Amino acid sequence: MDNFYYNGGEGDLLLRLNNYMDNTDAKKFIENIPNLQEFINFEIDSGELLNVTKQELSRQPGMMQLSVPNTNYNINLKATTFYIFALILDINLKLPVATGILTLVGVNSQAIVKLDVQNGEKCIIIEILKKKLKTTDKMLLVHYNSECVNNDIRCRYNKDGKCTITVDQVSMVLESLNKKNVLEKKGDSYKYIY
Repeated sequence: MDNFYYNGGEGDLLLRLNNYMDNTDAKKFIENIPNLQEFINFEIDSGELLNVTKQELSRQPGMMQLSVPNTNYNINLKATTFYIFALILDINLKLPVATGILTLVGVNSQAIVKLDVQNGEKCIIIEILKKKLKTTDKMLLVHYNSECVNNDIRCRYNKDGKCTITVDQVSMVLESLNKKNVLEKKGDSYKYIY
């Protein structure tokens, strides 16, 4: 996909977006188009469009005085802009689409991984980055004596500001990050790849 182009009504737009994302995310994308218009200030020469026009259907004489609004969407977005909008809205694109877009912009699709916040993955990565560690192991959080170091992250191990994760659970989180290719395992240690 080089560009996402569409001109027409909401129903057909929903069907078209379902090629790239699930139905719930497609509805979220459509609902947020007015917000996205304000968020992105398109360059005049970019050729990108994101316009929504609403008009009432003309009423026929003798018909009930019920008017139905008609919404028309005129969209022409570069693949990268489409992908950025999906990221902003926390929309999961279907794998072939996401991989294709990332390849177009020169990003290895393995460089983007969704971390499991509830399972403590985000907290572990933040600690590795804050400490600027070349390698880490299951003892990463031991010296905090159960003090939660990332209180803004509400994972399942944060109980009233106390970290209840065990050494064995840290080991499981590190292994999960290894399987996601975020960490590389070397013996009992793990190295952050990026």
